[in-house]
Amino acid sequence: RVRDEEPKTSREHHRLCQIFVAHPTAPALPSSRRSIIMTKSVVAIVGAGQVGMAIAGNLVKDATYDVVIGARDPAKTAEKLGADATWTIRTIPEAIAAADAIVLAVPGAVDDAGIQATAASLGACAGKVILDATNPVTPFPALAIRWGETTSGGEVLAAALPAAHVYKAFNTVGVEHIAAPDGSASGAAAREDMLVAGDAAEAPKALALGVVQSAGFQPHYVGPIRYARNLEAIAELWIHLSTGVIGENTSIEWGRAFNFAVSGTIKED
Repeated sequence: RVRDEEPKTSREHHRLCQIFVAHPTAPALPSSRRSIIMTKSVVAIVGAGQVGMAIAGNLVKDATYDVVIGARDPAKTAEKLGADATWTIRTIPEAIAAADAIVLAVPGAVDDAGIQATAASLGACAGKVILDATNPVTPFPALAIRWGETTSGGEVLAAALPAAHVYKAFNTVGVEHIAAPDGSASGAAAREDMLVAGDAAEAPKALALGVVQSAGFQPHYVGPIRYARNLEAIAELWIHLSTGVIGENTSIEWGRAFNFAVSGTIKED
């Protein structure tokens, strides 16, 4: 899919270079062309499941950031995703090394040891923004969060990655809302709200909120990572209401076409 003729615009040139490097058997780009790829901030998606790929697809459509998929087995992931050369797929350490921000969209661990193992699997994350989309819920049928602990999964992740800027986001709605955050998944007239908790430092916070916005949501910063406790509780409530037969809620089922929205006038930085 890489054409020999020169692209007509720098934007097209950038797009073609992305397609070129995404192909797992493509030769290396000359340095003069490689440099074009890095003109934007880079978001790595760790986890090529439904949630991760829905976020990746929305980010690619928005085009504010370059997107790279981090996978344990890039060849297997490329086969799973098919022949679409939109995706740049690398090993997880390679993707993280190239990224300014990382979306963690892997199955959530419940206990401290499991969350710490997830953090260790990411490798060197110093200075990176990490958006934690996981939920630390117990197996079916309870699907309960860490009520017996004094901290959230997001806090344990942040403690395990002290040199990174960790945020909890993308965890309070189902995958259909992640894929269609414009409101169509919930019948709303505008894009859905997404609450974000994490580091208050301005530069990393701006990047974290920018990624959430580019993924299609209206981001709202609610405070430090301590509030991941609340966001994970909201996620549990959404899961239980959307199924009706899980956990202690055995009689109420709202379906999946709803989200929790911010209403009224709020003052945000």
